[in-house]
Amino acid sequence: MQAALSAEEIRALLANPAFDRLSIISSPVDTYIVSKGTDKGAGVAFVKRYLNHNKPVVAIGHSDEDVAMLEAADFAYAPANCSAAVREMAKRGRCHIVNKRCQTGLLAAIEHRLENDGSQNRESSDSSFTMNYRDSLMSEVLRAADRRPAWGLLIDWFS
Repeated sequence: MQAALSAEEIRALLANPAFDRLSIISSPVDTYIVSKGTDKGAGVAFVKRYLNHNKPVVAIGHSDEDVAMLEAADFAYAPANCSAAVREMAKRGRCHIVNKRCQTGLLAAIEHRLENDGSQNRESSDSSFTMNYRDSLMSEVLRAADRRPAWGLLIDWFS
């Protein structure tokens, strides 16, 4: 089970002068300790330079900490349960919010990008590209990942 550092642990770490060049990115489930001035957008830029990558970058995120990454991407997506800061990006035309939440939102973003890239054609006669999206295995797996643990146990118990 994952758990983020407590607020007291973070304050104690950042109060230590030996760590004055560090910053924290924290959520309810995890904590990242990074160099000051580092964010996910800087990470995207670094990876693009390091890999000499000149093709479009697609990113999906839902939180305030994801805004810099979404801004750095050529195509930015967010699930329906995204933060107000991400919604502001969408109002400026810098992010596409899909109509699904959480993991199923990730799948909806991937489907949208594939359709808009012309990489996938739902009407294709090629059976390798034809699938029933609503009932697909991937869709089921992602929906399961979004279930609350207790609800998932109940479903498994009665299945």
